[in-house]
Amino acid sequence: MAGQERLEARLVDITALHDRLHGRKREQTEAARASTSQLSELRAQRTALEKELNELRERESRNE
Repeated sequence: MAGQERLEARLVDITALHDRLHGRKREQTEAARASTSQLSELRAQRTALEKELNELRERESRNE
């Protein structure tokens, strides 16, 4: 019986580790999604600002 009890205790430890790792993976996945979303927003802002800058430069060059 001692062997079976050790195996059961080990199974409890392994299950707890699995649950922690699964939770950590979920958190990392959510963080990656949030970062990807933020990066997309920043890229869109950069594109809009670059377009605006180019338009201002064109206007300035026409005024010279």
